[in-house]
Amino acid sequence: MLLGVGYVLEECFDPLEDPELAGEGVKICARVVNEGGGVHNRIAFKKGGREGVVACTHTAVCQMPLGEAAGLLETKVVEFAKSLEWESQEVVLPPWEHFKALRSYVAGVADIGIANVMLASYAGGDPGDLPFGFNDLMQKQLMDAVGKVAPRALDNIKVNAFWELWEGNPEWFKLRFDLLDKRFKFVNLACRLKDPDFLGEVMRAGGAASVLNNCPGAAGEVLASDQTLAGQLARDESVGVRWAVAWNEGTPPAVLEHLARDEYEPVREGVAGNNGTPPAVLEQLGRDANSNVRTSVGMNKSTPPALLEQLAMDENVNVQHAVAINNSTPSAVREKLRNFF
Repeated sequence: MLLGVGYVLEECFDPLEDPELAGEGVKICARVVNEGGGVHNRIAFKKGGREGVVACTHTAVCQMPLGEAAGLLETKVVEFAKSLEWESQEVVLPPWEHFKALRSYVAGVADIGIANVMLASYAGGDPGDLPFGFNDLMQKQLMDAVGKVAPRALDNIKVNAFWELWEGNPEWFKLRFDLLDKRFKFVNLACRLKDPDFLGEVMRAGGAASVLNNCPGAAGEVLASDQTLAGQLARDESVGVRWAVAWNEGTPPAVLEHLARDEYEPVREGVAGNNGTPPAVLEQLGRDANSNVRTSVGMNKSTPPALLEQLAMDENVNVQHAVAINNSTPSAVREKLRNFF
């Protein structure tokens, strides 16, 4: 196909090993553009009149029997990458040789499956260690490109990737959650889909604080229905996780009672300000040595009137002010405090 003074070489394949993409009619294409004195390699995802494009910046050339290379690429991507001998000299290829190499690569990806190759890149460690192929940059570009033409299919690929990686090695996954979330956006996906099972597992896997802060309503429904998970998060070593659980109104009363004894003041303050905290627990926190905790009790609309009346006489002015602006405070008490504020 002509393009100005240059030309385009392109061939497309059906991603049959990626049913999410194939079901939406997406094709994966190898494309080489020769124009302006340069050769540009592209991987294009096409659906109808839309496309998303990945820019390939390198063509890897190695001397290796085809069968051996194919076996390594399919089963041990990291070993395949490290088996190449890199030389500090440029390899100049004509456009059709670039196309042959890119076509072979794209055809192989289509045969194996994008999701399978992406997951295989984690088999030997971390794709950040790969010099080429499905490394960090390539994964990001691929997901951006697929998302432009088939966003729902990309969601399914990401969800499946989560389950594969999390169930395959939970300890490894939890240690790398922040890095994986940066690549796959698991927290954003869980909050958007609002699937209880997926939300709960993302929280278990290391995303609890982010999920609770980004979609507290949906996360609260999960905590309310899964007291085991809520209890686990209430004992998490991260203060940020315990704080987020303490503030969430879906947290079961028994878990809030446990968090009310937390050694860190911000966690107890969260329980004190939670409208779902039982009255007996609020009574306990109303006597807390920390004035910030007592202030939160004074502001809580669920605090019993008798306790608000007691807090109106607190030695700390912030506690008194919290009681004065609380609509649950008896009118007679609010009237007395009005003279001070």
